[in-house]
Amino acid sequence: ASADNSTDDGGTNVPVIDSGDFGDGRSTMLNLNGDALEISRRTRSTEQDMGDSGVWTIFVYMCGTDLEAYQGSATEDLEEMIDGVSENNVRFVVETDGTSEWYNNTVEGETKQRFVIDEYGIEEVYSGSSTNMGSSSTLEDFLRWGVEEYASQRMGVILWNHGSGSISGVCFDENFDCDSLTVREMETALTEIYGDMTCRFDFFGFDACLMSTVEVANMLAPHAEYMYASQELESGYGWDYEAIGEYLSKNGVSADGAALGKEVCDSFMKSCERSGEEDESTLACIDLSKLDIALVEFNSYIADLYSYCSNDNVKFASVIRAIKSAESYGGNNDT
Repeated sequence: ASADNSTDDGGTNVPVIDSGDFGDGRSTMLNLNGDALEISRRTRSTEQDMGDSGVWTIFVYMCGTDLEAYQGSATEDLEEMIDGVSENNVRFVVETDGTSEWYNNTVEGETKQRFVIDEYGIEEVYSGSSTNMGSSSTLEDFLRWGVEEYASQRMGVILWNHGSGSISGVCFDENFDCDSLTVREMETALTEIYGDMTCRFDFFGFDACLMSTVEVANMLAPHAEYMYASQELESGYGWDYEAIGEYLSKNGVSADGAALGKEVCDSFMKSCERSGEEDESTLACIDLSKLDIALVEFNSYIADLYSYCSNDNVKFASVIRAIKSAESYGGNNDT
């Protein structure tokens, strides 16, 4: 193993160690050496683009559940993708499942289907028996197939459904007792396909509530350059896929993960303004290359806070009051 002793502009030492394959579906390990945080991640010595040059491919893992069965939200987003793509430099590759009923005549309930959406419209490329979208093996199978059949110069992944943050994860499959993808299961799926890829995804996004947490970002760091996720609740309308398709049709691969992330966030907030939900909506584009610095600094801060409070009830009480008054997300209670 070799340590990367690079520093940020402030001189923060980030002891990130390339330890290769950890086994057991892990790509990241955090350890404490005394009070110091050590970060070990699976990394590549070099990264190379994959597949079709000049093309953006976005893989969408669309678990319909009640969002589709009750209000047709997934169908609306599929229609937005179709309307948004007008050039041959962008495509959405979509896996649908996770609900018993769809609001269109193309997608079938209790069936796993895969579609390609490009400038020609939507084409079904696979149909088979329903599989649990809350299982790491189902996500792994979709992404392995996707990067084998539709790899391109720039690639991103979107998990579409309900989200519950670091506790229960995302994609609650109503055909399988609402089983969900936990953070650990997502890591397992991404670790299993790591060897099939020569680069990270340009982004990994969650069109779902509450997924912008440090635990999720830490899991994604070896696998994507950026994370798109909401700190709070998302509008039921979700992201504006027509705007995303139009932006990529116009800009193609000249738009990297950061530029696309800005468009995803800006177009989402504009759609929330149109529906009157802007005050409750959040969405962030996170540069995962900055995460290790944040983790090390936060660990140092917590160590200092612990030392400050140790054996001093007055100081401890002041810290508790500050925590209770801090901004929080996800309906946190007072305990």
